[in-house]
Amino acid sequence: MATKKTVVSTKPYACNRQIDSIVDSLLATAGDKSEQVREAVAESLFNLGKQEPNMVVSLAVAYLGQHSKHPQPHRVCILNALHRIFTNVEHEFPSDLLSEAVQQCVLELTATKEVIPEWQTAASEVLVALSTKYCNAVMEKLMEKVQPGTTPHFFVVQTLANMAVNNPFAMIPFLPVLLSTLLPQLGSVKLDNMRWVFANAISRFCEAIVEYIANPDRAPDPNVRRETFTAEVTSAYDFMFSNWLMTAKEARLRVAIVDALGNCAQLLAREKLAEQLPRLVHGMLALYKKHPEPFHISRALANVLIAYRQLREPEAPLPLPPQDLEQLLTALLAPDRTVAFLVPRLEGNERSKLAALALLRHIVGACHDALADRSSLILSATKSAISDSSPKVKRALAQAVIVMAAHGYLGLEGGRLLLQFVLQGCADKEAGQLCSNVLQLMSSTVSGSASFLFPTLLEFLIPPEFADAAEAVCRAVHTLFQEQLSPADTVIDYDVAHGLPKPQALLARLLALAGRPSARSGHALRALACLAPNLHENLASLTDLVVPKLCEFLDGDLPDDAQEKWHQLMLKTVKKLGEHLNDVEYVTSLAQQLVEQASAVGRDPAEKQFGNSLAGVLLTYCQRREVVVQLLDSIWTACRHTDPADRAAIAKTAGLVATAHMDSVLERLAAYAKGRDAEGGGGGGGGGIVGFLKKATSSSGASPQERLSVLLACGQVAAQAPKHLLVSRLETDIMRHLRPYLAAKDGGGRESKRALLETLALVAEAVHPSRLGRQDYELKERDEMLKYLQADLREPAMRALRRLQQLRPLPADSEAADLLREAARSVVSLPLDGGVKKAKFDEATEARVTSAVEAAAQLLETLLMEQPTWQQLERLLRLLLDEFAAAVPDLERERALHLAKRLLAAFHQHLLDCLDRPAKPVSRDPDLGGLVGGLVPRVTDPAIPVRELGLRCIELLLKLSLIYYEQEESVNISSSVSVISERLHRSDSNVMFQAVSDVGKLALRVLEPRPQLASLVTACVDGLREPRTDCASAACVLLGNAVKSRGAELYSEVDSLVGLMGTALARLDRDVPARTGLLRAVRSLCQHHLLPVLNCLLHKDLPWPDSDQELWHQLASVDAHKCLTTLLDTLTSALPYEEKADSRKAATKLPQAAVTAIGILSEPECSADAVLGQFYRLLLALSLAASVHCSVDSGANPEAIQLALRRFLAGSGCHEVLEDVTWAELRRGANWQAA
Repeated sequence: MATKKTVVSTKPYACNRQIDSIVDSLLATAGDKSEQVREAVAESLFNLGKQEPNMVVSLAVAYLGQHSKHPQPHRVCILNALHRIFTNVEHEFPSDLLSEAVQQCVLELTATKEVIPEWQTAASEVLVALSTKYCNAVMEKLMEKVQPGTTPHFFVVQTLANMAVNNPFAMIPFLPVLLSTLLPQLGSVKLDNMRWVFANAISRFCEAIVEYIANPDRAPDPNVRRETFTAEVTSAYDFMFSNWLMTAKEARLRVAIVDALGNCAQLLAREKLAEQLPRLVHGMLALYKKHPEPFHISRALANVLIAYRQLREPEAPLPLPPQDLEQLLTALLAPDRTVAFLVPRLEGNERSKLAALALLRHIVGACHDALADRSSLILSATKSAISDSSPKVKRALAQAVIVMAAHGYLGLEGGRLLLQFVLQGCADKEAGQLCSNVLQLMSSTVSGSASFLFPTLLEFLIPPEFADAAEAVCRAVHTLFQEQLSPADTVIDYDVAHGLPKPQALLARLLALAGRPSARSGHALRALACLAPNLHENLASLTDLVVPKLCEFLDGDLPDDAQEKWHQLMLKTVKKLGEHLNDVEYVTSLAQQLVEQASAVGRDPAEKQFGNSLAGVLLTYCQRREVVVQLLDSIWTACRHTDPADRAAIAKTAGLVATAHMDSVLERLAAYAKGRDAEGGGGGGGGGIVGFLKKATSSSGASPQERLSVLLACGQVAAQAPKHLLVSRLETDIMRHLRPYLAAKDGGGRESKRALLETLALVAEAVHPSRLGRQDYELKERDEMLKYLQADLREPAMRALRRLQQLRPLPADSEAADLLREAARSVVSLPLDGGVKKAKFDEATEARVTSAVEAAAQLLETLLMEQPTWQQLERLLRLLLDEFAAAVPDLERERALHLAKRLLAAFHQHLLDCLDRPAKPVSRDPDLGGLVGGLVPRVTDPAIPVRELGLRCIELLLKLSLIYYEQEESVNISSSVSVISERLHRSDSNVMFQAVSDVGKLALRVLEPRPQLASLVTACVDGLREPRTDCASAACVLLGNAVKSRGAELYSEVDSLVGLMGTALARLDRDVPARTGLLRAVRSLCQHHLLPVLNCLLHKDLPWPDSDQELWHQLASVDAHKCLTTLLDTLTSALPYEEKADSRKAATKLPQAAVTAIGILSEPECSADAVLGQFYRLLLALSLAASVHCSVDSGANPEAIQLALRRFLAGSGCHEVLEDVTWAELRRGANWQAA
C-alpha cells in the first residue's frame, strides 16, 4: 500500500521567466506516452541543466513534490535527467537546494513498500550520484530510514551498497553505525530478494573497507585498520555461511552469498581465516557443479586465497585436504596439462570449441612461459576452429588471436594461417568489425607485432579474396609506421621479401582503393604516403604535398556531389603523379597493373571502373601505340557492356586516352563497332588464348550493347579531344557512329535513346563556340539533332539543346519558342519516378529526375543570359507560368516555380552586375505587376513548397522593379518576405490570408508606377479563375486591397477593368468565396469612379447578362441617387430615335440602355429610397420613353421596356397598376397620349 507523500516546498532559483516556462513545459511533457518523447525531454532538461543547474534542479524537485500522483514513467524521466545533471555538471549546489533534492529522492525511493525497479532505481542513482560530492548530506537522510528493529526498504540497502562502491572513502565513517544496525536484523530477513540485497550490501561494504585500507594516502583517517571492522564482519560471515548459504535455493542468491563470503574473508582475523579456509574452499568448489557460469565463484575463491596469502606466515602450511588441494592446483599450476586437455575439445561441437577457446585465451595470456614447448600444438589445434563457419566460434577465435599475437604466436610457423583468418574475417557480417579491430590492436598495442605484420600484410592487398580486408590492412600499415616501425624497418627489400607484389602493383592497388570519398580512401592514401619511398624514388615528395589535402577533403563535411568532386580530384592527382614521376616505363607499367587488377575476377565493379579511369589518365604518358591499343582492348573485353555504369565508365576511359591518342582510340572504336575487338591496332591484344578466343568470336559482330558503348565513347572522345583535331575527326569519324541512331524511327529503344542523348549533349558541348574558340563553325547535323531532341527532352537533351541552339545558323523565333515549350513541358511534367514503371522510387531515379530539372534550369538561364532583356525574361516566365503555374499535380507547379525562380535570380544578379553600365532603352515597360499578380495565388497553394517558391519569385520581381524604375528601397523587401514566409508554413487559413494581405501591401508599396498597378489588378482578376479555392481567394484579397487603396489611379483603365470583372463574374459560381470578393472590388472601383463605371456599363450591348446586372447593383450600393439622376439626364438629353432616309424611325440604343438600367436600379434591394425620392421624374421619363418606343418603326426592344417599367412599378409599390402594364396596352397610343 502506498504511503502518502509529503510535498517538498522548493523555491525555484529563477533565471529568466521564459526559460522557467520552458523547463515547466518540459517537466509536464515528461509524462508523454512515447518513449522517444520522454528521452528527448530528458535530453533537453540535461542541456538546460548544464547552463542553469540550480534553476533546473529546483524546478524539477518542486515538480516531483507537487505532483505526487503522476505515473511512474513521468517521474522516472525527470529523475533520469537529474541523475545526468548531478553526474556530469561540475557545479557547487546550495545546501538548501541539495537538502531538498536528497529529501525528495529519498521519498521517491521509499514511497511504496513494493519493489518497483525502474522507478526506485532511478531515484537510487540520483542519490548515488549526489554521494560523490555530498555523501554526508545523503547519508543524513538515508540513515533516518535505517532504524533498529525495522527492516529497511530494499532500495535503501541497495543505495547504501552502491554508495560504498562509488565513494568508499566518504562512506567508511558511517559503516560502524550502519553495520551495528543492519547485522542484528539478518535473522529476521526471510525473503530471498531481501537476503540478496543484504548479502550484496555486506559484500560492497567489505570491498569499500579493503579499498580504504589499501590506500592510506587517500584515506581521510589513515589510522583505520582492518581490526576496526573484524568483529562486525566476522558476525556477518558466520551468519551467512551457517544459515543462508546451505538453505539458498535460488542460484542468484547463492552467488551473492558466495561473493559476500569471499570479500568478508579478506577482513577476518588470521586465526579465524585459517580455521574456516578448508570449509570455505570445499564449499565453493562444490558450487562449481551447480552453476554453469563459474565466474562469481572463481572470483570469490580468488579473494579467499588472496586473503590467506596476505595473512599466513611463510612457514605455515596450507591447511587444505589433499583432494581439494589437487583440484585447485591442477588448473593453476599445470597449464601444459590443461592445454593437452583443451586441444581435443577444439575438434568438438560448437559449445566445446567456445569453452576451449575461452580457456585457451586465458591460459596463453597467463602462463605463456610455461607453454613455450606447446606453441606448435596450440597453433595446429586452432586449424579446426579456423574452418568452422559458426559466427560465435569465429568471434571467440578472433579474441584468442589477439592474445596469441601478443606472445609472438603469429610469427611462428603456422601463424600466417591465423593472420589470414583475421583478414578473411573482415568480410564476415558477424565478425567483420571484430576482426578489423583485432588487426588494428595488433598493429598499435601488441609489442613486436611489426616483425610478422610488415611487410607481410602487403601480400594480402591485391588478391580479390581479401578485398574486404583492404581497408583494415591499409589502416594497420599506417598505424605500424606511426607507432612501431623505426625508419630502418620501413625499407622493403623486394629481393628478400619473396611473394611481395611489385611496387607498381602496390601503387596501383592503393590508388584503386581510393575511388570513393570514404574512410577507406583515407586509409589507403595514408598507407600510400607511408610506403611512397618503397614504391618510387620520386613519389614521396608528391604524396607529402597531395595526400594531406585529399585527407582534409575527406575529413570535412562532404558536399552532395562529393563523389563527382572526389573522382575529379583523384584524376588530377594521378595526372600530377604521371608528370612528377618522370618515368615513362614505370607509368606505363602502372597503367598495365591498374588494368590487370581491374580485370581480375571478383573485383568490385565500381573499383574496377575507377581503376580503368586512372589507367586512361596514365596512358596519355605512354609513347608506345601498341601498349595503348593492347590495354584498350583489355579494358573493352573485361567491360560488362550490358551494365549502363560499365558502359559509361569505359566511355570516359576512352575519352581520357583520346586526349593524347585520339586517332588510335577512334580506330579501335571503329573496330569495336564492327565486332573486331582484338584485331588490328598494331598487333596489340591478339596473343595467347585470350586473343584466340577474341578472334574466334569476332565474326559474329558487335552486340547492341557494345555499339552503345561505342556511341557513348564517341561523345567522351569529342568532349576530351584536342581543339585542332576535333572538327576534322568529328565529321569523318565520330558522326558516322551517331547517324544510324538519329535516323532510326524509335531511336533504337530506351537505352539507345538515352545513350544518344548523352552523346549529343557531349558533342554539343564540344563544338560550342566557348570551347571550340571559333564562331563560324556550322554543324551539318544540327537541325537533325534538334529534331531528335524534341522527341525526348530529358537531362542530357537539355544540355545538348543549350549548346546546339547557339550554333550557326540560329533557329527562328517560332522554332525556338516551340522547342522551349516542349523542353519545359517534358521536364515540368516528368513523373516522380522519372517515367520508369517501378514498384519503388529509388535514389538513382531521384537523381536522374533532379538532374533533368537542373538541366532545364541551366537551359533557360543560358537563353536569358544570351539576350538579357526584360522582354526575354517576360517571354520565358510567361512560357512557364501561363502553362504550369496552376497545373493540377503539385510537383508540376513546384518545378515550374523553381525554374521561374532560377530565371529571376539569374536576371537579378545580372542587373546588379551591370548597375554601373548605362541602361539600354526598352520599347515598353516590363509587365512586372502582371507577373506579381499571377504569382499571388501560389502564396496560398495547398503545397507548402509551392507557397515558398511563389513568395520568393514575388520577392525577386519586386527587387527587379526597384532596379528598373531606379527607386530607393523604402522598405526592406527581404526581411519583410522572411517574416511572411514563416506564416506560410501554418495550416490556419486566417494566418495565410493575413500573409497574402501583407504581400499585397508590400507589392502595392513597391509597384508605384501606374502601368504596373493596372497590370497587377488585371492579373488578379484573371487569378479568380484558379480552381483551388484558397488560391482564388488569395487573388481576391490582393485585388480588393489594390482597388481600395489605389483605385483612384485606375481612371484610364476603368473600361477594360469593368469588362474583365463582368466576364469573371459570369464565370464564377454563386457559392464561391471569390465571387463575393470580386463584387467588393467592383464596389471599391465604383467608389473611386462612379460615373465612368456607369457610363461603361451603359454603353454595353443589350440585353445585359446577369453578371452585368450585378455590376449595376454594386453601383446602386455606392450612390443610387446619383446613378438615377445621371440616367434621367441621359434620357432627357439623348435622342430617342433617328430618322432614316426613307422617313422610318429607328430607336437609338442609349435611351433603351438607360431605361433598362433604371429598371434594374428600381429593384427594392437596390435603391428603394432613391426611387421613391424621384418617383414622378422616373415615372414621367419611363412613360415618355415607352410612348416614344411605341411609335418607332424599328430598333425597339418591347420586352426590355416592359420589364423596366414593371420593375419600377414593383419597386415603387404600385402593385395594382403592375397587372395593366403589358406591351399590348403600351401599343395603344391613344391611351398613352391621354395619360
